[in-house]
This record gives sequence, structure tokens and C-alpha cells, in this order.
Amino acid sequence: MFTSSTRGVPEVRDVPRHVAIIMDGNGRWAKQRLLPRVAGHRRGVEAVRATVRACVERGVEFLTLFAFSSENWRRPADEVSILMQIFIRALEQEVVKLDDNDIRFKVVGDVSRFEPKIRELIAAGEALTASNSRLTLTVAANYGGRWDIAQAVQRLLSARPEAARGFIPEALEPYLSMAYAPEPDLFIRTGGEQRFSNFLLWQLAYTELYFTDLLWPDFDAAALGWRAALFFVAGILIAGLALLFSASAGFAPEHAWPAPIVVAICGVAALFWLLVAPRWLYAGWQIESRVGLALLGSLVLIATWVAVVQMQARSPGMLLALMAIVWIADTAAYFAGRRFGRHKLAPSISPGKSWEGVYGALIAVAVYALLLLWFARDFGYSGDITVSVAAMWLAVVLILAGLSVVGDLFESQLKRQRGVKDSGRVLPGHGGVLDRIDALTAAMPAAALVAHYMIR
Repeated sequence: MFTSSTRGVPEVRDVPRHVAIIMDGNGRWAKQRLLPRVAGHRRGVEAVRATVRACVERGVEFLTLFAFSSENWRRPADEVSILMQIFIRALEQEVVKLDDNDIRFKVVGDVSRFEPKIRELIAAGEALTASNSRLTLTVAANYGGRWDIAQAVQRLLSARPEAARGFIPEALEPYLSMAYAPEPDLFIRTGGEQRFSNFLLWQLAYTELYFTDLLWPDFDAAALGWRAALFFVAGILIAGLALLFSASAGFAPEHAWPAPIVVAICGVAALFWLLVAPRWLYAGWQIESRVGLALLGSLVLIATWVAVVQMQARSPGMLLALMAIVWIADTAAYFAGRRFGRHKLAPSISPGKSWEGVYGALIAVAVYALLLLWFARDFGYSGDITVSVAAMWLAVVLILAGLSVVGDLFESQLKRQRGVKDSGRVLPGHGGVLDRIDALTAAMPAAALVAHYMIR
């Protein structure tokens, strides 16, 4: 029997041992996309798969999902029927996969109200996975916290009639439906509501609570991260100090770095931001090693510093133009997103960003690029400005603007892995400076290559 965490504040852990989630927002997710509610529920099953996978990867031992409350029977009959069919399909298709991955499957709640086929599938799934130990996945179905406490009291009185004269809380614990699991370390509710909704009322006494506006189908591995961007920021600061010493030794910004070094460092960095970082964001990759995070932060700033030195030495005007591109893209994305934003760009990373905001940013920087052509000579360009040159310049500016978005999202993902909103909270006194340069770190290496090859 586990030790109840209500006897003391539970130990703070890097990774929660037990996570409990209310999966809310399937219907609203579908409605926003003009889809039937069933589409939201089906997409919600995919989010369950991603969450189970993320918990396994991070070493979570228990995951409890509130799938169907005792109050859900009040929903329209056709929706309840659809939910039951999805439940049956999931039991038929997913339990074998759980067993293959050493995941134990449990269902808590009053299952007597379900049709015989569902009860049989539940019993078969629990028996099949009973000896698995990698993760215990509990599905709360036709469950209510009040029901759980009431049935536990009835079972206690049946086993120990003398308890009718009084009993201590610990005496009730063995009869609760989740007596096999420790109390949750972390409770998550998606969909914007901030209440328990009769879920695990006894067990959540000292649990950390996290409420998010993300709808359940948009909840994924990145939103579930607990690892830190702390060491990414630390790596950047360490690299920054090293580069300050190198500057005092003669590598001042007015001295361009040797061309092979610039091409090699900025080329690798540009390929990372163009090819690897978008895939990283899409897949929600994690760096578990602290050394790895520090190394990544160092490499990001080293490439940025080399690019800054090269651009300031060859064309200060180009450096200022890039800063303007990033600022215009960020500002235009903000206003366009607020006015027209409907389709989320990366809701699990940065819920406020939308595809409409990106389109607005690209339009704004395209206009700015055309204006820059009028002043190209001032930036060091000595060739003829032809249609092909203008088209190439426009393409370069749009790519740099796109890279700035990638850089912004990349740091946002690392911050979400840490569970902070502003990087100023990652490192005390940091003041959120990194929030203002993250877009530049992604665009700067590519811009330095452009300056190296296009400006003579």
C-alpha cells in the first residue's frame, strides 16, 4: 500500500510519478474547424496516444485519464452512442499495443452501466496487461469522485462493521478505486476550465494543478514537457562570456573572421535552422541531458556571434536591415494575428501565434524588401538591379523572415519544456532579453552567408 501524500507535502520531483488529466475540449476543437463533434473525439484519441508515448519517454509511472464522467450520460443520446463506439474501437485496437509496450491498462469507475461488450473488453484488457510495469494507464470511465468515496465507505463498513463508530482517513484508502497508485503529483485540465469536475476528489488534496487553454486534441508531447530551457540559456551565457574574452583578444567586430570559418559555422547553423529546427518543432523532440542543452545553447550563440562580426565588418547596413526585417515580421505577425488569426500555427508551443499572423509577417517584409531595393547601394551592393536580382532578394528576405519565426518558436518550445512563459523566469535577473533575440539567432547565420556571397 502506498503512503498517502495527504500526510505531508509531497516531494518535488523533476518528473511527476503520477499525472492525472481531464481531457476537455474535443467538441470545441471540432466546432472551430466546422467539423462534427465526433471528429474532435477521434482526434482526441490521437492526443491520448501522444500523451502516453510522452509519459513513457519521460519515465512517468502512472497516467490517469478522465475519459467519461458519470455526468456525461446527460449528453445527447447520439453523442453518447458515438463515444461508446469510440471506446469500443479503442479497446479493440489499442490494448494490444499497450501490452506490446509493457503498459498496464486499468479502468476505474462504475462499469456496470456499460454494455456487456465493453465490460468484456475492459476485463480482457486488464487481464492481458496485468503483469506490465513500464507505465500504468488508468482510464476513468463512468467515474465520479463522490461515487468513489461513497463506494469506498460502503466497502470499508462491509469489511469492518465496527468502523461505523468512526474511522481515520487512512482506513478508507485501501477501498478507493485507485488504491494501487500513488496520489497524483500533477493534475492537468485542458480546454480553459478551472475546476475538478468531480474527478479524484480524495486523491488531489496536495496535487500541483495546471490549467491550460489548449483544447485536448492540440495537447501533445511538447505541452507535456517538464525539462528545462535553463541549461540552454546557461549555455548561451557561457558562450557569450567566452566570446567577450575573444573580442578583447583582438576578434573585435570591426575585424571580419576568415571566410572559411564564416562559411563553415554559418553554413552549419543555417542548415540547422532551415532543416532540423522545423522538424524538431514538429516532432516535439526533447534533450534530456543537461550537458546537451548547454552545448546547444553555446552553439546557437557562437554561430550568431560569428555572423554578427562578419556582417558588421562587411556591411553594417545589412545588419541593420536584418534587424528591421525581424522586427517588422514580429510586429506584423502580432497585429495580423490579433485581427485575422483563426488557424493556430503551433498551439502546443505558442498558442497566440496563427498562420494568418505568419502571412501578415511575410507580406509586410515583402513590402519592406521592395523598399530596400531603392537603397541597395547604401548597403554595399554594386551590381545591376534586374528583375532576377529583385526576385532573388525578395526570396532571401522572405526566407529570413521565416527563419525568424522558427527561432521564436524554438525558444518557446524550450521554455514550455521548462514550464515557464518568459525566459526571464528561467534565469533570475535575465529580464527576458533572450525573448527579444531568439528570432535573430535563427536568421543571423543565413543573413551572414548572404552578405558574404552577395555583397562585394
